[in-house]
Amino acid sequence: MKNKIQMIIFIITQLTGIILAQNLNQTEIDSIINDLYSDDWTVVDNATIGIIYNNITEALPILRDNFWNQSLNSRISYLEAMKVLQSQETLSYSLALFDTLQIKTYQGIDTVYKKLYLIDELFDLGDFSKIDYLDYCANNSMSKSNLELCIQLWGRLLSFPNYSLLAKNRLLEFIQLDRYWEVRYKAMSWLEDYYMAELSQLMINRYHQEDNDVIKFNIIRKYTHYGDFETVANLLKYILVNDTDTICKQIAYEKLLTEYRTPSNYVYVISWLNDESSYSEFKRLNKVYEEYICPGTPFQPDSTISIKEIIDTTSSYVSQSIMYYWLGDLTLSNDLKNILTTAKTNLQNGDSLACRVQVQTFQDLVDNVYKDSLNSDPRFVTIEGWKFLYWNAQYILDRLPKP
Repeated sequence: MKNKIQMIIFIITQLTGIILAQNLNQTEIDSIINDLYSDDWTVVDNATIGIIYNNITEALPILRDNFWNQSLNSRISYLEAMKVLQSQETLSYSLALFDTLQIKTYQGIDTVYKKLYLIDELFDLGDFSKIDYLDYCANNSMSKSNLELCIQLWGRLLSFPNYSLLAKNRLLEFIQLDRYWEVRYKAMSWLEDYYMAELSQLMINRYHQEDNDVIKFNIIRKYTHYGDFETVANLLKYILVNDTDTICKQIAYEKLLTEYRTPSNYVYVISWLNDESSYSEFKRLNKVYEEYICPGTPFQPDSTISIKEIIDTTSSYVSQSIMYYWLGDLTLSNDLKNILTTAKTNLQNGDSLACRVQVQTFQDLVDNVYKDSLNSDPRFVTIEGWKFLYWNAQYILDRLPKP
């Protein structure tokens, strides 16, 4: 809570012109201490700030002895000063005040917020005995601001090994159950630093249930990176067709043409664009995206994908190219697959250089047929087929040693 104290001091000195000096004379010290007896909370609060800033330890007996004579807000201010001055009685007074709030209400004061505030203070003091109250707040109708503070407290517990699992489970429950999107968003933000992979899987799976565009935007932008390729691709296609938010639609569109650009996903996007009922702005965007932003290459596998897997993927692209009429002549298709089969065999036998020769042969054949497609030869490769086959071969070559 030191940051809070520093912020309060800064605001008061800026707005009221109060000058707090490190070296006060006794008269000034007595004046600040006397203000602790005031019935006006703002006067008491200013006095405690002065005590904290100037480290007036002689105020401790007053803070202790006059504590229960003060209003609730003034007691909170007293506790702040006692904690910063390292009074050994801060913990016992904080616990006693919390217990008092459990049985007493104050007109015009949100005692739920005060109790949550005290729990935050108790955490600073190393006491976690009031955690059960956080569960009470989660299971009862609370204001949005109180739930947000409750989320903050669970978030703090993530950094304590004895409570991290409990905190994680409670925050996950907030994400799935809470009616306020701001509360769900704060729970997500806390979990990101500790359980990003698990959180991402949850958020991807619950996208269809989410009704807030800010959270949906974050799911697409932030969490899809950690999801299974096919699961995320299917989600992006769903968003493209069904989502009503234009920004989410556009992000899904861009991802399908870049990070998730496979033949089937590419065909899905193009078919959607050709549908007269689709958004007209995306048709214009597609032209710009293809010509200026995206070179039209398939997604590039990361280092976790083996060369063998890329060879298998390229072979499947040959089959899909035949299906989508991007490649003509079955003999050509068989020749290309046979080359890749030989390349994979070479690789499995430990002969990377021979594998490279075969992959280069594959790439040259695709390139030559594409460039010669205007001739009467029944063999042909369209621009779409060339992009998927030529560049996937290049991804393999980039991973193989050169002679």
